[in-house]
Amino acid sequence: MYRCKKININAVLYGTALILLHASCSSDKNSDSTVSTTYHYPIPSKTVSFSDSKISFQIGGYGSDLVYLKKDSTFWLLTDRGPNVDNQSGDGKIFPQPEFCPRIGIFAKEKEQFVLKREILLKDTNNIPFTGLPIKNNPGSTGEIAYDIEGKKIHSYTKHGIDPEGLAVLPDSSFWVSEEYGPFLMHFDKTGRCIESLSPFDGTMPIHYQKRRPNRGLEGLCSNPDGTFLYGIMQSPLTDSKEHTVPLFKYDTSNKIWSEYTYPLDPESDGANALCWISDSVLLVLERDGKFPDKNFHANKKVYKVCLTQSFQILEKTLILDIVKAAPDYVHDKIEGLAMIGDSILCIANDDDFGITSPEKPNNTVIEKNTPSGCKDFNELWFFNIR
Repeated sequence: MYRCKKININAVLYGTALILLHASCSSDKNSDSTVSTTYHYPIPSKTVSFSDSKISFQIGGYGSDLVYLKKDSTFWLLTDRGPNVDNQSGDGKIFPQPEFCPRIGIFAKEKEQFVLKREILLKDTNNIPFTGLPIKNNPGSTGEIAYDIEGKKIHSYTKHGIDPEGLAVLPDSSFWVSEEYGPFLMHFDKTGRCIESLSPFDGTMPIHYQKRRPNRGLEGLCSNPDGTFLYGIMQSPLTDSKEHTVPLFKYDTSNKIWSEYTYPLDPESDGANALCWISDSVLLVLERDGKFPDKNFHANKKVYKVCLTQSFQILEKTLILDIVKAAPDYVHDKIEGLAMIGDSILCIANDDDFGITSPEKPNNTVIEKNTPSGCKDFNELWFFNIR
Protein backbone atom coordinates (compact mmCIF):
# COMPACT_ATOMS: atom_id res chain seq x y z
CA MET A 1 0.00 0.00 0.00
CA TYR A 2 1.28 3.46 -0.92
CA ARG A 3 2.09 5.73 2.01
CA CYS A 4 2.50 9.47 1.61
CA LYS A 5 5.08 11.59 3.31
CA LYS A 6 3.54 12.89 6.52
CA ILE A 7 4.51 16.52 6.61
CA ASN A 8 2.41 19.20 8.28
CA ILE A 9 1.20 21.66 5.64
CA ASN A 10 -1.46 23.41 7.70
CA ALA A 11 0.62 26.58 7.86
CA VAL A 12 0.91 26.55 4.09
CA LEU A 13 -2.82 26.08 3.56
CA TYR A 14 -3.63 29.01 5.78
CA GLY A 15 -1.52 31.45 3.79
CA THR A 16 1.72 31.77 5.74
CA ALA A 17 3.97 30.95 2.79
CA LEU A 18 6.83 33.37 2.19
CA ILE A 19 6.74 35.72 -0.79
CA LEU A 20 9.11 33.93 -3.13
CA LEU A 21 7.51 33.94 -6.58
CA HIS A 22 7.20 37.44 -8.01
CA ALA A 23 4.80 38.50 -10.74
CA SER A 24 7.53 39.96 -12.91
CA CYS A 25 9.21 39.17 -16.20
CA SER A 26 12.81 39.88 -15.34
CA SER A 27 14.18 36.40 -14.62
CA ASP A 28 16.44 34.35 -16.84
CA LYS A 29 14.31 32.19 -19.13
CA ASN A 30 16.88 29.38 -19.03
CA SER A 31 17.12 29.02 -15.26
CA ASP A 32 14.55 27.39 -13.00
CA SER A 33 13.76 28.27 -9.38
CA THR A 34 15.32 26.56 -6.39
CA VAL A 35 12.91 23.99 -4.98
CA SER A 36 12.89 22.46 -1.54
CA THR A 37 10.57 20.37 0.64
CA THR A 38 8.35 18.37 -1.67
CA TYR A 39 5.49 16.49 -0.07
CA HIS A 40 2.46 14.66 -1.36
CA TYR A 41 -0.89 13.22 -0.33
CA PRO A 42 -3.20 10.75 -2.11
CA ILE A 43 -6.74 11.76 -2.98
CA PRO A 44 -9.36 9.23 -1.79
CA SER A 45 -11.34 7.28 -4.37
CA LYS A 46 -14.02 4.60 -4.45
CA THR A 47 -13.32 1.29 -6.20
CA VAL A 48 -15.94 -0.01 -8.64
CA SER A 49 -15.67 -3.54 -10.08
CA PHE A 50 -16.72 -4.66 -13.52
CA SER A 51 -19.20 -7.51 -13.60
CA ASP A 52 -17.54 -10.93 -14.12
CA SER A 53 -14.10 -9.36 -14.07
CA LYS A 54 -11.16 -9.01 -11.73
CA ILE A 55 -10.51 -5.51 -13.08
CA SER A 56 -11.88 -2.48 -11.27
CA PHE A 57 -11.86 1.25 -11.80
CA GLN A 58 -11.77 4.21 -9.44
CA ILE A 59 -14.29 6.97 -8.81
CA GLY A 60 -12.27 9.05 -8.55
CA GLY A 61 -10.70 10.28 -11.55
CA TYR A 62 -9.99 13.67 -9.99
CA GLY A 63 -7.12 15.54 -11.57
CA SER A 64 -8.14 17.08 -14.91
CA ASP A 65 -7.70 20.42 -13.20
CA LEU A 66 -7.15 21.93 -9.78
CA VAL A 67 -8.20 25.15 -8.03
CA TYR A 68 -7.23 26.10 -4.47
CA LEU A 69 -9.64 28.42 -2.62
CA LYS A 70 -7.92 30.42 0.09
CA LYS A 71 -11.19 31.52 1.76
CA ASP A 72 -11.92 28.03 3.08
CA SER A 73 -8.66 26.16 2.31
CA THR A 74 -10.37 23.74 -0.09
CA PHE A 75 -9.08 22.05 -3.22
CA TRP A 76 -11.50 21.80 -6.15
CA LEU A 77 -10.58 18.85 -8.36
CA LEU A 78 -12.23 18.25 -11.72
CA THR A 79 -12.86 14.92 -13.45
CA ASP A 80 -12.83 14.52 -17.20
CA ARG A 81 -15.54 12.67 -19.14
CA GLY A 82 -15.27 9.49 -17.12
CA PRO A 83 -13.75 5.99 -17.29
CA ASN A 84 -12.86 5.11 -20.89
CA VAL A 85 -10.23 3.22 -22.88
CA ASP A 86 -9.36 2.80 -26.57
CA ASN A 87 -11.25 0.20 -28.53
CA GLN A 88 -9.69 -2.24 -30.98
CA SER A 89 -10.99 -0.71 -34.21
CA GLY A 90 -9.71 2.75 -33.29
CA ASP A 91 -12.98 4.52 -34.11
CA GLY A 92 -14.00 5.25 -30.54
CA LYS A 93 -13.82 4.48 -26.85
CA ILE A 94 -15.12 1.85 -24.45
CA PHE A 95 -17.10 3.44 -21.61
CA PRO A 96 -17.41 0.98 -18.69
CA GLN A 97 -19.82 3.35 -16.90
CA PRO A 98 -21.58 5.28 -19.71
CA GLU A 99 -23.92 7.04 -17.28
CA PHE A 100 -21.00 8.63 -15.40
CA CYS A 101 -21.58 12.33 -14.78
CA PRO A 102 -18.47 14.55 -14.88
CA ARG A 103 -18.06 16.39 -11.60
CA ILE A 104 -16.01 18.47 -9.22
CA GLY A 105 -14.79 17.00 -5.95
CA ILE A 106 -14.13 19.51 -3.17
CA PHE A 107 -11.46 18.27 -0.78
CA ALA A 108 -9.97 19.55 2.46
CA LYS A 109 -7.00 18.46 4.53
CA GLU A 110 -7.94 17.01 7.91
CA LYS A 111 -5.03 15.96 10.10
CA GLU A 112 -2.74 13.97 7.81
CA GLN A 113 -5.11 13.15 4.96
CA PHE A 114 -7.40 14.73 2.41
CA VAL A 115 -11.14 14.07 2.63
CA LEU A 116 -13.98 14.62 0.18
CA LYS A 117 -16.31 17.29 1.56
CA ARG A 118 -18.83 17.37 -1.28
CA GLU A 119 -19.27 16.91 -5.01
CA ILE A 120 -20.82 19.14 -7.67
CA LEU A 121 -22.28 17.24 -10.64
CA LEU A 122 -22.16 19.08 -13.97
CA LYS A 123 -25.67 19.54 -15.42
CA ASP A 124 -27.24 21.17 -18.46
CA THR A 125 -29.51 24.23 -18.47
CA ASN A 126 -32.48 22.00 -17.58
CA ASN A 127 -30.59 20.64 -14.56
CA ILE A 128 -30.15 17.22 -16.21
CA PRO A 129 -26.75 15.65 -15.45
CA PHE A 130 -24.33 15.53 -18.35
CA THR A 131 -22.57 12.33 -19.35
CA GLY A 132 -19.12 12.06 -20.90
CA LEU A 133 -20.32 10.31 -24.06
CA PRO A 134 -19.14 11.82 -27.36
CA ILE A 135 -21.30 14.41 -29.06
CA LYS A 136 -23.21 13.03 -32.06
CA ASN A 137 -24.12 14.95 -35.22
CA ASN A 138 -23.62 18.39 -33.67
CA PRO A 139 -20.89 21.05 -33.77
CA GLY A 140 -17.97 19.81 -31.72
CA SER A 141 -18.37 16.16 -32.65
CA THR A 142 -15.06 14.28 -32.71
CA GLY A 143 -16.48 11.43 -34.76
CA GLU A 144 -15.86 8.98 -31.93
CA ILE A 145 -18.21 6.07 -31.33
CA ALA A 146 -19.06 5.03 -27.78
CA TYR A 147 -19.01 1.32 -26.87
CA ASP A 148 -20.03 -0.41 -23.66
CA ILE A 149 -17.87 -2.83 -21.69
CA GLU A 150 -19.09 -5.72 -23.87
CA GLY A 151 -17.98 -3.93 -27.03
CA LYS A 152 -21.48 -3.00 -28.19
CA LYS A 153 -22.26 0.44 -29.56
CA ILE A 154 -24.09 2.72 -27.18
CA HIS A 155 -27.03 4.06 -29.17
CA SER A 156 -29.08 5.75 -26.46
CA TYR A 157 -27.46 9.18 -26.36
CA THR A 158 -30.19 10.67 -24.19
CA LYS A 159 -27.89 13.18 -22.52
CA HIS A 160 -25.41 15.66 -23.98
CA GLY A 161 -21.80 14.60 -23.41
CA ILE A 162 -19.03 16.89 -22.22
CA ASP A 163 -15.30 16.37 -21.67
CA PRO A 164 -14.19 18.84 -18.96
CA GLU A 165 -10.51 19.72 -18.80
CA GLY A 166 -10.05 23.16 -17.18
CA LEU A 167 -11.62 24.89 -14.17
CA ALA A 168 -11.87 28.48 -12.91
CA VAL A 169 -13.83 29.27 -9.73
CA LEU A 170 -15.30 32.77 -9.26
CA PRO A 171 -15.93 34.72 -6.02
CA ASP A 172 -19.68 33.92 -6.10
CA SER A 173 -18.86 30.16 -6.26
CA SER A 174 -20.02 29.90 -9.85
CA PHE A 175 -17.34 28.45 -12.09
CA TRP A 176 -16.18 28.14 -15.68
CA VAL A 177 -15.17 24.85 -17.29
CA SER A 178 -13.19 24.46 -20.50
CA GLU A 179 -14.45 21.50 -22.50
CA GLU A 180 -12.56 19.84 -25.34
CA TYR A 181 -15.28 18.20 -27.42
CA GLY A 182 -16.13 21.59 -28.97
CA PRO A 183 -14.08 23.15 -27.60
CA PHE A 184 -16.57 25.08 -25.48
CA LEU A 185 -16.32 27.42 -22.50
CA MET A 186 -19.15 26.69 -20.07
CA HIS A 187 -20.28 28.78 -17.11
CA PHE A 188 -22.02 26.93 -14.24
CA ASP A 189 -23.80 28.28 -11.19
CA LYS A 190 -22.73 27.11 -7.74
CA THR A 191 -25.10 24.12 -7.93
CA GLY A 192 -23.51 22.84 -11.15
CA ARG A 193 -26.22 23.96 -13.62
CA CYS A 194 -24.92 25.40 -16.89
CA ILE A 195 -25.97 29.03 -17.27
CA GLU A 196 -23.86 30.09 -20.26
CA SER A 197 -21.89 28.42 -23.02
CA LEU A 198 -19.40 29.93 -25.47
CA SER A 199 -18.58 28.22 -28.76
CA PRO A 200 -16.39 28.76 -31.84
CA PHE A 201 -19.36 27.57 -33.91
CA ASP A 202 -21.67 30.49 -33.07
CA GLY A 203 -19.18 33.38 -32.93
CA THR A 204 -18.93 33.62 -29.15
CA MET A 205 -15.39 32.20 -29.29
CA PRO A 206 -12.70 32.74 -31.94
CA ILE A 207 -13.72 30.70 -34.98
CA HIS A 208 -10.29 29.12 -35.55
CA TYR A 209 -10.70 27.04 -32.38
CA GLN A 210 -12.88 24.81 -34.54
CA LYS A 211 -9.56 23.50 -35.87
CA ARG A 212 -8.69 21.72 -32.62
CA ARG A 213 -7.47 18.16 -32.91
CA PRO A 214 -9.87 15.51 -31.54
CA ASN A 215 -9.34 15.08 -27.79
CA ARG A 216 -6.66 17.79 -27.88
CA GLY A 217 -8.84 20.83 -27.31
CA LEU A 218 -9.17 23.58 -24.71
CA GLU A 219 -7.14 22.03 -21.89
CA GLY A 220 -6.03 24.75 -19.46
CA LEU A 221 -8.17 27.41 -17.79
CA CYS A 222 -7.85 29.90 -14.94
CA SER A 223 -9.20 33.30 -13.92
CA ASN A 224 -8.06 36.33 -12.02
CA PRO A 225 -9.38 36.58 -8.42
CA ASP A 226 -12.42 38.72 -9.22
CA GLY A 227 -13.38 36.68 -12.29
CA THR A 228 -13.19 39.56 -14.76
CA PHE A 229 -10.64 37.77 -16.93
CA LEU A 230 -10.47 34.15 -18.06
CA TYR A 231 -7.29 32.64 -19.48
CA GLY A 232 -7.27 29.49 -21.59
CA ILE A 233 -4.77 27.42 -23.54
CA MET A 234 -5.20 24.74 -26.19
CA GLN A 235 -3.50 21.43 -25.51
CA SER A 236 -2.05 20.89 -28.98
CA PRO A 237 -1.38 22.92 -32.13
CA LEU A 238 -4.42 23.54 -34.34
CA THR A 239 -4.81 21.26 -37.35
CA ASP A 240 -3.53 23.90 -39.79
CA SER A 241 -0.50 24.86 -37.69
CA LYS A 242 3.00 24.12 -38.98
CA GLU A 243 4.66 25.14 -35.71
CA HIS A 244 4.92 23.39 -32.34
CA THR A 245 2.94 26.18 -30.70
CA VAL A 246 -0.52 26.49 -29.16
CA PRO A 247 -3.02 29.36 -28.85
CA LEU A 248 -3.36 31.04 -25.44
CA PHE A 249 -6.14 33.58 -24.82
CA LYS A 250 -7.25 36.22 -22.33
CA TYR A 251 -11.02 36.82 -22.26
CA ASP A 252 -12.57 39.94 -20.74
CA THR A 253 -15.83 38.51 -19.36
CA SER A 254 -17.48 41.93 -18.90
CA ASN A 255 -16.70 43.45 -22.30
CA LYS A 256 -16.45 40.12 -24.15
CA ILE A 257 -13.08 40.98 -25.66
CA TRP A 258 -10.61 38.27 -26.70
CA SER A 259 -6.84 38.77 -26.70
CA GLU A 260 -4.78 35.96 -28.21
CA TYR A 261 -1.16 34.88 -27.86
CA THR A 262 1.09 32.11 -29.12
CA TYR A 263 2.75 29.79 -26.61
CA PRO A 264 5.82 27.80 -27.77
CA LEU A 265 5.95 24.17 -26.60
CA ASP A 266 9.12 22.30 -25.73
CA PRO A 267 10.07 19.93 -28.58
CA GLU A 268 9.61 16.95 -26.25
CA SER A 269 6.22 18.10 -24.88
CA ASP A 270 2.96 16.57 -26.08
CA GLY A 271 1.06 19.69 -25.12
CA ALA A 272 0.06 22.32 -22.57
CA ASN A 273 -2.17 21.03 -19.79
CA ALA A 274 -2.85 23.69 -17.14
CA LEU A 275 -2.74 27.40 -16.40
CA CYS A 276 -2.35 29.29 -13.12
CA TRP A 277 -2.93 33.02 -12.58
CA ILE A 278 -0.15 35.08 -10.99
CA SER A 279 -1.23 38.55 -12.15
CA ASP A 280 -3.40 39.91 -14.95
CA SER A 281 -0.38 39.74 -17.26
CA VAL A 282 1.62 36.83 -15.77
CA LEU A 283 0.62 33.15 -15.88
CA LEU A 284 2.15 29.80 -15.09
CA VAL A 285 1.87 27.14 -17.80
CA LEU A 286 2.20 23.40 -17.25
CA GLU A 287 3.41 21.38 -20.21
CA ARG A 288 4.30 17.72 -20.33
CA ASP A 289 4.76 14.56 -22.33
CA GLY A 290 2.70 11.43 -21.73
CA LYS A 291 5.48 9.30 -20.22
CA PHE A 292 5.85 7.81 -16.77
CA PRO A 293 9.05 9.17 -15.18
CA ASP A 294 12.02 6.84 -14.83
CA LYS A 295 15.22 7.13 -12.84
CA ASN A 296 17.01 8.87 -15.69
CA PHE A 297 14.57 11.82 -15.77
CA HIS A 298 13.56 11.11 -19.36
CA ALA A 299 10.01 12.36 -18.81
CA ASN A 300 9.29 16.04 -19.54
CA LYS A 301 6.97 17.73 -17.02
CA LYS A 302 7.69 21.40 -16.46
CA VAL A 303 6.09 24.62 -15.25
CA TYR A 304 6.94 27.87 -17.02
CA LYS A 305 6.12 31.52 -16.37
CA VAL A 306 4.94 33.71 -19.25
CA CYS A 307 4.24 37.42 -19.46
CA LEU A 308 1.43 38.45 -21.79
CA THR A 309 2.68 41.11 -24.18
CA GLN A 310 1.14 42.10 -27.50
CA SER A 311 -1.50 39.83 -28.97
CA PHE A 312 -0.45 37.12 -31.41
CA GLN A 313 3.21 37.42 -30.53
CA ILE A 314 5.13 34.29 -29.56
CA LEU A 315 5.53 34.44 -25.80
CA GLU A 316 8.85 34.10 -24.00
CA LYS A 317 8.80 31.61 -21.14
CA THR A 318 10.86 31.18 -17.98
CA LEU A 319 11.35 27.78 -16.35
CA ILE A 320 9.90 27.77 -12.82
CA LEU A 321 9.89 24.07 -11.98
CA ASP A 322 11.20 20.86 -13.54
CA ILE A 323 8.89 18.48 -11.69
CA VAL A 324 10.71 15.22 -12.37
CA LYS A 325 14.07 16.75 -11.48
CA ALA A 326 12.72 18.29 -8.27
CA ALA A 327 10.88 15.10 -7.25
CA PRO A 328 12.82 12.02 -8.42
CA ASP A 329 10.20 9.77 -6.79
CA TYR A 330 7.31 11.28 -8.76
CA VAL A 331 5.47 8.37 -10.42
CA HIS A 332 2.62 9.73 -12.57
CA ASP A 333 2.35 10.29 -16.31
CA LYS A 334 -0.45 12.85 -16.67
CA ILE A 335 -0.06 16.05 -14.66
CA GLU A 336 -3.09 18.21 -15.46
CA GLY A 337 -3.78 20.46 -12.46
CA LEU A 338 -1.80 23.47 -11.22
CA ALA A 339 -2.41 25.92 -8.34
CA MET A 340 -0.48 28.41 -6.24
CA ILE A 341 -0.93 28.51 -2.46
CA GLY A 342 0.26 31.79 -1.04
CA ASP A 343 3.21 33.10 -2.99
CA SER A 344 5.67 30.22 -2.83
CA ILE A 345 3.89 26.86 -2.71
CA LEU A 346 3.06 25.24 -6.03
CA CYS A 347 0.57 22.37 -6.02
CA ILE A 348 0.04 19.90 -8.88
CA ALA A 349 -2.56 17.19 -9.48
CA ASN A 350 -2.50 14.23 -11.85
CA ASP A 351 -5.16 12.52 -13.93
CA ASP A 352 -5.12 8.80 -13.11
CA ASP A 353 -7.55 7.81 -15.92
CA PHE A 354 -9.71 6.19 -13.22
CA GLY A 355 -7.03 3.51 -12.84
CA ILE A 356 -7.75 1.80 -16.17
CA THR A 357 -6.33 1.71 -19.68
CA SER A 358 -6.30 -0.49 -22.78
CA PRO A 359 -3.51 -2.88 -23.74
CA GLU A 360 -0.66 -1.42 -25.80
CA LYS A 361 -2.44 -2.95 -28.77
CA PRO A 362 -6.13 -2.36 -27.94
CA ASN A 363 -8.21 -5.55 -28.11
CA ASN A 364 -11.53 -4.34 -26.64
CA THR A 365 -10.48 -5.25 -23.10
CA VAL A 366 -9.86 -3.09 -20.05
CA ILE A 367 -6.72 -3.50 -17.96
CA GLU A 368 -5.34 -1.74 -14.90
CA LYS A 369 -3.32 1.39 -15.51
CA ASN A 370 -0.12 0.80 -13.55
CA THR A 371 2.88 2.95 -12.75
CA PRO A 372 6.34 1.54 -13.64
CA SER A 373 6.53 0.06 -10.13
CA GLY A 374 3.47 -2.10 -10.87
CA CYS A 375 1.05 -0.22 -8.61
CA LYS A 376 -2.29 0.99 -9.93
CA ASP A 377 -2.15 4.68 -10.80
CA PHE A 378 -4.00 7.00 -8.43
CA ASN A 379 -4.79 10.69 -7.88
CA GLU A 380 -2.34 12.63 -5.79
CA LEU A 381 -1.55 16.20 -4.76
CA TRP A 382 2.11 17.21 -4.72
CA PHE A 383 3.40 20.39 -3.08
CA PHE A 384 6.63 22.17 -4.02
CA ASN A 385 8.17 24.97 -2.00
CA ILE A 386 9.64 27.22 -4.69
CA ARG A 387 12.48 29.52 -3.61
